[in-house]
Amino acid sequence: MATIARPKKYRKICHFPKTLAFKPVGEQSTKETVVLTIDEYEALRLIDKEGQSQEDCSISMKVARTTVQMIYASARKKLAEAITEGRPIEIEGGDYDLCNGEEGYCSKTDCHKKLLYNQYIKEEGITRIALTVNGEEIASDTEEAKELRLVDFREGKLVASAKIDNLSREQDSFVDYLHILHVDELICDEIGEYSKEGLEEIGIRLKNHTKGNLEEIIRSYGSN
Repeated sequence: MATIARPKKYRKICHFPKTLAFKPVGEQSTKETVVLTIDEYEALRLIDKEGQSQEDCSISMKVARTTVQMIYASARKKLAEAITEGRPIEIEGGDYDLCNGEEGYCSKTDCHKKLLYNQYIKEEGITRIALTVNGEEIASDTEEAKELRLVDFREGKLVASAKIDNLSREQDSFVDYLHILHVDELICDEIGEYSKEGLEEIGIRLKNHTKGNLEEIIRSYGSN
């Protein structure tokens, strides 16, 4: 009789690391890089930086305490190897699920996704447009965007505008990021097929636009 594999349990991550690589100062060696997974990073952050117990960490990451013990032990061993042997560190991979900040999914008050989700709550009747921007032009694609401009309209009239800089710090799915920001429509030049499908699944409309500067595009949208 064939053995049925148990479904993989993903570890919930509330804070994606802002820095993904470290190396010893002045080192030009070819020593093998130590790879710390995202979930190992999160266990270190919660236990060593935030002071959580392993039991609290298991609740935060939505896994068993024994799993946290395994993740944490692996992370500490890797850090010890990197420090004592002068090896560079990279943070990548692992079995994790990034928190999207929605109420009912995340209960932690310090989750940056939850704070972001609550910060950009929109009023009823508002249509929120997101534009990927480089300077005063629409970015050629989402990867090259330096900022995201959020523009709110009510019955075709501009009522609010905000910009989010340093998009590169947000490593999770761009589609999920738009969902966290309560976006209704994305205006950009190019976007991958996978992202297009994701936008369609969560109900975000996509509008391609390549001509005119940012303010012209915003004005033209409001006049439609």
